[in-house]
Amino acid sequence: MMMLLSLIINGRLRKTVGQTSLPDNVLIYYSGHNDTVAGLVEQHEVAFGKRIKRADFDEARYFIGVGPGYKELLLAVLLMQPDACKARQFVCKKLGIEMIAQEVRLVLERPAYATDSHFNIENNDETDRYWQPKESPKPFLDRLYGCTSTATGGPLRSEGYFASGDHYILYFDMA
Repeated sequence: MMMLLSLIINGRLRKTVGQTSLPDNVLIYYSGHNDTVAGLVEQHEVAFGKRIKRADFDEARYFIGVGPGYKELLLAVLLMQPDACKARQFVCKKLGIEMIAQEVRLVLERPAYATDSHFNIENNDETDRYWQPKESPKPFLDRLYGCTSTATGGPLRSEGYFASGDHYILYFDMA
């Protein structure tokens, strides 16, 4: 099945965007299976992924797809809101959630830019932590590292960098 798309701006059929003002970003949400939307979002995500190492804080993807891969993240963010948050209350009621842990476990996996051995973790210190991020991701990840909580008096848990799985496990106290 071939789908033809039309570009209509201010009620007029157009072939190009021309000088029309555009938003900085377009958030695309789709539910279910839609190859056209998924393909468009993937095309822009791949292009952005190639630039991400040198992206600065003012740069973002033009198209941000909120598809199946973001559902867990969206749910987690909602559940981390204060008890008085109506969205959190709604989700808890609908899903039958009676209690939420006071700690969050985050797993960071090797990013796409760090596939060669130059990015291997050798010292597990701030020089190569998180596969040597550069520019805008580095200050964020350094700040994230400063927010981690360590197990004290609680159950034994695995945390830090794991060479065998090539990932980090970090914990954050939500209390």
